[in-house]
Amino acid sequence: ISPSELGSVSLALTIIIFLTSVCGSGFGDALVQRKDLVNEHINTALVLLFSTALILFLLSSTIIHFIQISSFDTLFRHSFLFLGIKLILDATSVIPLSLLTRNMEFKTIGVRTMACSVGATLVCIPILYFGAGVWAIVFSQVTSSLVSSAILWYSLRERPTFKISKVAFNELRSFGIKTTLSKMVSSLSVDNMILGVVGSLHTL
Repeated sequence: ISPSELGSVSLALTIIIFLTSVCGSGFGDALVQRKDLVNEHINTALVLLFSTALILFLLSSTIIHFIQISSFDTLFRHSFLFLGIKLILDATSVIPLSLLTRNMEFKTIGVRTMACSVGATLVCIPILYFGAGVWAIVFSQVTSSLVSSAILWYSLRERPTFKISKVAFNELRSFGIKTTLSKMVSSLSVDNMILGVVGSLHTL
């Protein structure tokens, strides 16, 4: 794995992680803290997170495709598209993770964390062995999100439906937006962005 290859994937992953927080991850915390939580709140948050993640991914992919700068090389563009799976999975997994946290089912959350590590390792090592290099990182990231999402949704007692409620959104809006903005600030790796876009992938 060359430094520039690692830089390409690191830049793509940095942007994906930031976009995940932009999707409205704070609405998960809004579900946790709300006393009178009903299905309309859960359904609304799910629609919001999925729709925002899909729109942000399509928009960012289009921008990256048309902007011609040296950092946006072929590897970066291809890895970014593949990591889009991670964006959708992580954004929607906020819902079951928040509900499990609300119900204090920390054992399930702990099992999920360990399973993600094991799954990512089992995928990463063969890819490295067969010489795919930096793609081992990309596939391990997506695998981790797949395993996490599968365990979280399987462990969830409630089964949300894809239906939005204006009343429920208004009740979650204030706390959700404020927390989302806070998460956006904490997830923004300014140094990675500047080094990768203004500098070079090798430097990053």
